[in-house]
Amino acid sequence: MSFTVKLAVFPARKAPIPYETLAGTFATLENACEAGRLALTAVTEKELSAIAPNLEPCFQKFSNGHMAAIKVPPGEVSGYLVLDEKGVEVANWTTLDKGVARVASDQTGEGNEDPTDIRLGRLRQIAWDEWDPIGIRCADHEAWRTAAAGEYDSYMLQVASILSSGGSTDEAVRYLDEIVTDHMALGPTTEAQRQSSRNTVEAVAAYLSETLNE
Repeated sequence: MSFTVKLAVFPARKAPIPYETLAGTFATLENACEAGRLALTAVTEKELSAIAPNLEPCFQKFSNGHMAAIKVPPGEVSGYLVLDEKGVEVANWTTLDKGVARVASDQTGEGNEDPTDIRLGRLRQIAWDEWDPIGIRCADHEAWRTAAAGEYDSYMLQVASILSSGGSTDEAVRYLDEIVTDHMALGPTTEAQRQSSRNTVEAVAAYLSETLNE
């Protein structure tokens, strides 16, 4: 298995736009992701400085763990896509992922910018149970499952950000449908897929309501 990395622009709440493919291929998913992050180091820090005023949690929770999200800033941010040998996207990352991790780290005081498993556990489960357009529940390749789960995390954080910053359910549903059709290139959404997107958004909204009211 080998992987290719494409640098891309990620418009707010839209599918990413690739603009450059890194030279060569990478033997492991971890190496591919590291190459993408290194290629974007300077850009990431510059963008984080520019959007720093917006890096405030939309919601948070401290019990068994914590949860954090940031409002999606206007404009676009940089990131990368990782593709497998068949050209299927298996991972992605953007400046906003770094921003969310930094906010979560600041809130907990743990100095750890990767609290994803605790912070997104419930949102990830909602994505698997209600949405799952690429079928990671049935995947038997552990590295691919892990990367795809991380990809779902970023989409669920976007949904949470849309809802917690005043966006409508319909807006969040449209976002998920655009991910399926434009970003994942799975073709026009079916009625069943649209219902899955709506079920997902409603489940996230219910979870946020429970969290905010605790």
